[in-house]
Amino acid sequence: MQRSHRSRHTAPHSQHRLGVHPSGANQFGAGRTRRGVVAVVGTAALVAGLVTATQIPWAASSPAPQLVRAAAGSPGDSDLRRCARQVSDTGKVVRPTNGYALDTGTASNITGPSAADPTPKHRDYGGNMKTVWDDPDSGQTNYLGANAMIFGVDAGTAASPSTTLSGLWTASPDTGNATIQNYSAQSGNGGASWSAAAFSTTEKPSFIQQLRDGRVLSLGFKAIRFSGNDQILVGSLTDSTGNPATAQPMEVTFRDTTSQPYGPLSWLRTAGRPVQRADGTVLVPVYGADRTDPREQDTDPNTKGHGSVTLLAATPPATGGTWVFTPLRPDMSAPLSATNRAVTLGTTVNKTTNYTEVGLLERSDGSLIAVIRNLVEGQSSGSDVMQWTSSPDGGLSWTALTNLQGTLTGWNGNGSPQPGAGAAGLPGINPQLDLLTNGVIVLSSGKPDNWIAYSTTGNATGWSGAYTYRNCPTTAVTPSYIYGAGGDPDQWRYGSSGNTAITAVSSKRVLQFGDNCHNFYWGCVRTDASNNPQPQQSPYTVDLTNRIWQRQVDVVTPNVGKLDLAGMQRSGQLRVSGNMTWTSAAHPRAGAAGAFDGSNSYWSSAIASGAAGTMTLDLGRSYTLNRIGLSLRPQLPESATVAVSSDGSAFSTVHSVTNARSNALAYKDITPVTARYVRITVPATSGCDAGLASTCAFLNELELYSTVDGFENDPWGNLPRGADAGRPASQVWVTTDTSGGSTQALRLQDKSSTAQARISFAAAAAANRTLSFRLKPLSWAGNTSAGGFVFTLDSGSAAALQLAVYKDGTVHAFSGGGYSATLGTGRVALNAWSSVTLTRTGSSATISVNGAPAVTVPAASVPATVDGYTFASSGTEPNGDEVLVDDVEVR
Repeated sequence: MQRSHRSRHTAPHSQHRLGVHPSGANQFGAGRTRRGVVAVVGTAALVAGLVTATQIPWAASSPAPQLVRAAAGSPGDSDLRRCARQVSDTGKVVRPTNGYALDTGTASNITGPSAADPTPKHRDYGGNMKTVWDDPDSGQTNYLGANAMIFGVDAGTAASPSTTLSGLWTASPDTGNATIQNYSAQSGNGGASWSAAAFSTTEKPSFIQQLRDGRVLSLGFKAIRFSGNDQILVGSLTDSTGNPATAQPMEVTFRDTTSQPYGPLSWLRTAGRPVQRADGTVLVPVYGADRTDPREQDTDPNTKGHGSVTLLAATPPATGGTWVFTPLRPDMSAPLSATNRAVTLGTTVNKTTNYTEVGLLERSDGSLIAVIRNLVEGQSSGSDVMQWTSSPDGGLSWTALTNLQGTLTGWNGNGSPQPGAGAAGLPGINPQLDLLTNGVIVLSSGKPDNWIAYSTTGNATGWSGAYTYRNCPTTAVTPSYIYGAGGDPDQWRYGSSGNTAITAVSSKRVLQFGDNCHNFYWGCVRTDASNNPQPQQSPYTVDLTNRIWQRQVDVVTPNVGKLDLAGMQRSGQLRVSGNMTWTSAAHPRAGAAGAFDGSNSYWSSAIASGAAGTMTLDLGRSYTLNRIGLSLRPQLPESATVAVSSDGSAFSTVHSVTNARSNALAYKDITPVTARYVRITVPATSGCDAGLASTCAFLNELELYSTVDGFENDPWGNLPRGADAGRPASQVWVTTDTSGGSTQALRLQDKSSTAQARISFAAAAAANRTLSFRLKPLSWAGNTSAGGFVFTLDSGSAAALQLAVYKDGTVHAFSGGGYSATLGTGRVALNAWSSVTLTRTGSSATISVNGAPAVTVPAASVPATVDGYTFASSGTEPNGDEVLVDDVEVR
């Protein structure tokens, strides 16, 4: 079933609940230890920073977060914890029943402290937030490493995928002629760890995009030299694998963009990440000063402005060398003229508005959307409301600019909106757009604080988001002299520059990167007399240390029950056959498993070369399927049919698409059908890429949903969707550390001697119910002789059926004031997956473990119906029970 939430009153638990004997003594296992009524004590197992269309309040307290510490001796708080406390307070925790949700996670430990483990570590990833780079200069004489430009590329193979990240950030003042100083670092494991940062004083290409042929193009920010009226920028290009180690330097020419009468700009800078259109053309947004802007007539360089954004276009050459970009115009074969003007996205002829940084994105239908920074003169840049526009024809024409509208939660850690972020729109700088594999558009921005938001409308509208990082003074700051004698009119805006970067690391997960404090007269302290020294500022909520951080954010689509096809194949449960197996050394991510590797990159696909494609999945058992996600050949039209079968011979069609364009998954709810086999057929299309035959068929990504919930579409590190909000949840979260066999699972980890790890789910009331799940015990409590795992079928807040797995793996049922002798249904082994099926039929019940013959289960009570279920550790006092639960189904 799909887990659903329904309101329940919170009532005292029955004394027969979860192993509590009427006398108060523990009858679970050989030892007799005290166990009181189940309670939630000091747990942080709840979401911090969860944004959803349907929100349900969930109260909890939170222990102090545990994060990577900065260098000792830095002013203010010496790590990221205070900031995390402000943007991840449990005071604003919410829980979605279903629907879209954005989860910024929590920077705190998930398990809750105890006497035995006062500072437990989060076993997943090390926490949602971590430090990528901390300035080694303890005197803080350098400028901040600001404006992190970080980009991810698919690496590994289809069967063993990974993500390689390349990062670059500046260490120069934010001025036009500053000495070049930058740092770079790499991660080969999706951001879990980073190389030591390398320092450089040469211009580095930082605007990065992977092309359809697999090569990764990088462009610089500004010209390194001029050739007549041409501007020459640094660039680099990898081979078709996208491996950063294969990058070769090249020059990128922005040809004669400033002297021609119908080119709009008198100077320019790269404004955002390039985009490759479906026709292969690469577009680069640039900004500069509009020729007609009266400020361009000024003699004072401090008042010369930049007001316009335009697009440059080029067709990728077969090799590196020099790429030449010219202004995008209706007829690219003809020169600029009065009837063949360069395209502009935003322009101004007054002294108040400037359009600069751009987030540019192509949608599945080939249209473009752009979010643009709107810098209003005379106004603190933290108040600038961004604007958006769209183009139906590949960038030749654009709709009128409109203020970006949306809501952000988490201001000051209590869910209140940001000052100034009301009806006028969302403020921000340097907008970053990405289209996730699951079809959700994500936007990252900031200033004065960093945030991330999602849109499900397919447009740059209807944004819902959350703040992700804050760093601000705890008292009044010393005014910066850039504002003159009056000081900074918006002192609370000191701190992070607001520049961010995002890159996808799975179908639903992005990493967001940002800085701790701005350069050039902003928050970071500089003591070097030659570097515009500033007096010591107020203590900040984080500190004044130059730092680059990253935060993991999940953005999930509606519906639970996503099958973990990749995990099923790794474990041997899923078997794949058919002819969509093409691969090559040039494109190692191509292969059958590329259809469920979580990536919407062009070559991370299952491909048939020279024929129509057919892929058949043997799921290893029957599932009740109810939803399909399908992505075919990225950017290009393709058709497909999805059929299912229970025996592998007779197939019936459940979904089909014709000439569909897909840059990401498109979902279709289907009439529930029981099937073990799924077959996808893709007719051959022409115009295939180098290395393929003249015809080919692509299956870029496939998702299947069923009534079995493996927690795959839940936010990582938090409670799963559908958890019963009317009942306690403690020391439990969705984990990615599953020790093999699954990508995500539910972890219960009892690290407390005063609280029980537990979670409950609601189900439709019925007299007859079957609860099935997989269970993997990782450890048992060591502080007492008791320990184990408890699971129940519930009626209201009381258990109708209550069973326990003891430390020795035997299964027992609670009835009549105590637990039964061992039920002869097989044992649950430690550190191995076991299958459990509990069936209630009226007043009788049976259980089976690992397919053993079902045996009768005595009932704890005999209500007319059951309407939920609970998973829990053995009790409040035992400390150390830890289990994984996966593939839960109630029918």
